[in-house]
Amino acid sequence: MAPKEFPIFPALPPEIRRKIYLLATAPRLLPIYSTTTRSRAPTPALLHTCRESRLTLISSGYRLAFSRPKTSPEEQDEREAQWFNPALDTVFAIAPPPVFEYVHPTPSYRMVPNPWPEKRFTAQDAKSVRYLATMGSCSYPEAGTSQRVLQMLRFFGGIESLEVVECVEFEQLEGFEFPEDGWMGSVEAFLARFEGWPLQTVDVGREEMAGWPDLLVSRAVDMRFGLRFREWVEGGGDEGEYLGSLYRCFEDGLRRERQKEKGQWKVPEVRSVHVVSEWGKRRIERYRERYWEVRHERLRMDRTGREKDRPASPFSEMFEDELEVLESMYARKGCGFCPWL
Repeated sequence: MAPKEFPIFPALPPEIRRKIYLLATAPRLLPIYSTTTRSRAPTPALLHTCRESRLTLISSGYRLAFSRPKTSPEEQDEREAQWFNPALDTVFAIAPPPVFEYVHPTPSYRMVPNPWPEKRFTAQDAKSVRYLATMGSCSYPEAGTSQRVLQMLRFFGGIESLEVVECVEFEQLEGFEFPEDGWMGSVEAFLARFEGWPLQTVDVGREEMAGWPDLLVSRAVDMRFGLRFREWVEGGGDEGEYLGSLYRCFEDGLRRERQKEKGQWKVPEVRSVHVVSEWGKRRIERYRERYWEVRHERLRMDRTGREKDRPASPFSEMFEDELEVLESMYARKGCGFCPWL
């Protein structure tokens, strides 16, 4: 059993204590909304532990950033600012829902530009962001030409890593219409329920992408993932290389757009992720374990010549024992959060 106290810590050399402070500070995900909605991630504990730890973290790059825009001249300068370290933390920029207008006389629609980043971020904050997350999907060939993604990259300029968020808490929110009285509402309303909770990103895996053995994809990714994955495998492609091919396609699209407009922004490394709490991470891990169990059982049944009954979906009997863990967070139980029940 690991000890809970370390009384000789103050006797360690200062440089050792400094390294311990830095290693004990994990990267965070900072949700930043397009409106004045409060968006505060948990503050690193060592910023409030002692004077030495606080000064160490500040000297490593932590500063107050992303204060909400003023709504009146009487407001103070620091309006709910968050602690931010550009070398560690990822900004989850939550754009407002897109608005489309009809293009006359052609029967098509185009997205109306919304300069919300200029209104929400100061020039100093935008310039310091290196790691960015945004809602979207890598599952279609034109993903690298998404105007919302390009708007973000142009505005921030120095993004080194782009995390495309497929789902939040194992639920694909973007692209679905929810009733006004529904518990989930918009992405912004959903994430507001996690205020003060530590959120993290988990890479999308082939388990969610490929779907169940009957090729019914989970609701954690865009349905196009399953369709394109099936085409990839039937064409002789390796399952393990599929996601890498999508990311390269996405990055190539960004390079073409940058070359076309002669932009000065960086082309970041791209990957698909889920945004989850610790509880959501456990759900994904259990889903993946169950996926491989049923997949191996299906293969065994095929080899032995037994009847190829379609296995039950993991969304039929999984997670019942955990449904009440966060029940108090939500207005109603079972109204969208767990569609497999």
